[in-house]
Amino acid sequence: MNLIKSYIRFFLDTIKVVIGFFAYLVSQKTYSFAYQSFVRLFCATRGYSNDVLSWLIGIFKRPVKIVNADGVLGRMSDPALREPIVKDLR
Repeated sequence: MNLIKSYIRFFLDTIKVVIGFFAYLVSQKTYSFAYQSFVRLFCATRGYSNDVLSWLIGIFKRPVKIVNADGVLGRMSDPALREPIVKDLR
């Protein structure tokens, strides 16, 4: 009987996450029922549900390409700047 309850909970949590996703698209607000269901799914699937959702989001929204990669140490693609730092770290 406990296994049946787990499957029902899994199914309902999946439906709530999908409903919460569409609600977010409309209102730009994350509802607590969707968030709690997402956390339960994460725990129940040992993170696999997060991987699947990340993959689905990645299909529609590609990563942003960083054009200017200057950091606090400067432009590290320049070997004259990079080599002394690498030498000190070694």
